[in-house]
Amino acid sequence: MDIIRLLPDAIANQIAAGEVVQRPASVVKELLENSLDARATKITLIVKEAGRQLVQVVDDGTGMSETDARMCFERHATSKIKNAEDLWAIRTMGFRGEAMASIAAVARVELKTRLHGEDVGTEICIEGSAIKSIGPVATPAGTSISVKDLFYNTPARRNFLKSNTAELKHIVDEFTRVALAKPDVALHLFRGEEEFLRLPKGKLAQRIAGLFGKGYAAGLVPLQEAAGAFSVHGYMGKPDLAKKTRGEQFFFVNGRYIRHPFLHHAVMSALEGLLPADFHPFYTIFIQTDPARLDVNVHPTKTEVKFEDERSLYAILFATVRKAMADFHVTPPLDFEGDVNFGLSKPATDGDGFTAEHDTALPAAPPTWRWPTPPTPPSGLDDWRTLPQSSSGGGGGWPGGSGDRPGGTTSFDGRADGIELGKTLVGAGGQLFESESGGLVPEMGRPMPKGTFQFGNQYLATAVRSGLMLIDIDAARERILYEKFMRRQGTEGLCQQSIFPVTVELSPSQSVVLEEVWEDISRLGFNLERLGQHKLQILGSPTEAYAGTEKELLEGLLEQYAFAKDQLKIPRKEQVARALAAKAAKRPGQTELDPAEQESLISRLFTCQVPNITPDGRPVTVLLGLQAVGGWFGKAQ
Repeated sequence: MDIIRLLPDAIANQIAAGEVVQRPASVVKELLENSLDARATKITLIVKEAGRQLVQVVDDGTGMSETDARMCFERHATSKIKNAEDLWAIRTMGFRGEAMASIAAVARVELKTRLHGEDVGTEICIEGSAIKSIGPVATPAGTSISVKDLFYNTPARRNFLKSNTAELKHIVDEFTRVALAKPDVALHLFRGEEEFLRLPKGKLAQRIAGLFGKGYAAGLVPLQEAAGAFSVHGYMGKPDLAKKTRGEQFFFVNGRYIRHPFLHHAVMSALEGLLPADFHPFYTIFIQTDPARLDVNVHPTKTEVKFEDERSLYAILFATVRKAMADFHVTPPLDFEGDVNFGLSKPATDGDGFTAEHDTALPAAPPTWRWPTPPTPPSGLDDWRTLPQSSSGGGGGWPGGSGDRPGGTTSFDGRADGIELGKTLVGAGGQLFESESGGLVPEMGRPMPKGTFQFGNQYLATAVRSGLMLIDIDAARERILYEKFMRRQGTEGLCQQSIFPVTVELSPSQSVVLEEVWEDISRLGFNLERLGQHKLQILGSPTEAYAGTEKELLEGLLEQYAFAKDQLKIPRKEQVARALAAKAAKRPGQTELDPAEQESLISRLFTCQVPNITPDGRPVTVLLGLQAVGGWFGKAQ
């Protein structure tokens, strides 16, 4: 009995659609790329219900004849390839001939097209791969394709789609990639009847500013290099444009957007030492090469390619980025003639800031300090750990030195013969402070809480029964605010109104994210007012926020939320609470806490349900036990 048979075209198209059409954004990508291949100079994208109800693309490209309009819905029908050799000379976006057939298999499609110079165009209506009607129509030159009711005949796949906000963000991402690939093409995006984004044709830098905000214009570093079989051009973002979330990294090879971890590694290696940990730079990099040197036919969505010589391209890209950042003074230049010990020691001068050897002024170096050199113990000591007592008999402090300074501090003096063991000395800012029974001697003239002090502007140290506890101030604030925001869910948070409202301009992706969390952040204390599609005013912010940081707080919140959303599968309210706590906890300028603030922070921290870790698992406290400390000093416990 024969059991192998050919699949009907309708079923075969639906199977192909599983690879090509994964969500509404896939339809957007294929239709926009077809318009670019048709040499369109103006493209309009209209979406309704995040593409579920409608995805429509209208262009002024070359248009199609009646025969071509009918043939474009056939499987593997393409105008890009005539023989096998053409696969190695592809410079167009699409070439497989599967997109239109796959889309028509899972949606209701309406095509209107007319060639330039023709009086009448062609209209074709298709449902589930079946042609419902075909005939002449009056339509502008170019092509208009409407894809309605996506996945209407495959409800299981429709159920796998995410929220409208999530699907719209994917559409905006695809639109952004196409817009960057062709800055000389005018692009419009409509959400229903409302214009979401208008991008006039222009240069690449103008397109970047139009997509991501005018603030990006001042942070772009141009790239331009040609070597061997490759040429590279585009823009790198300066380090202050880096974000924790991915999504603003764009590679284009011969005009086609690609993902390539190996090339991304080249860029990250070139920026080593310039970016904070876990941050990702902005870049839009175009690579041009002979199509015969790469294979674009390795992935159904054509976002992956293989290069004939990836190592050479890696080296070129690394050197190009490194050179560009150095040329624009983003990376510090290397001074091979300078003294590597500059700042640690200073040559003798003539008293006016000039060296004896060179008649040039020395740059001012910050004051430095060193730990005192341990005195050499006299011969005959049985235990080298025992420090000799002062033989000067006067006053204590540093024998043989200048004695105690006013205010209870003792100066460093490398000529010291010994250390008086009757006092505990604590290093701070290049000076030694005596520790008395009432607590630490005040730093900057303020009394310190007993057993607690701040150091490095970032940490608190407090004595506990089992040893010394170190507390990360920002991490502690993050834990406190997170639990406070979580308790506030369902109630209105307190809002501090701004005397001068702050205007914020968002990127399209940020606007979509804001829509998703608008209600949640409003309950937590934000008072926002829209001024346009991508512009708003901050009229008020949560009382927990630091004054003057409203703009940074909102932008950081959106970035942190987008990052957590991609990494964690937790409820939205918890994600918003985490994101807001992480950003509101950051202290501008790492200000110093007074004793009352230190005590308040510690008491609030230890009333939290989980005081020792942040919401994302980072440590808040570290305990230095007595046994561990004793081990450092060679003491057996």
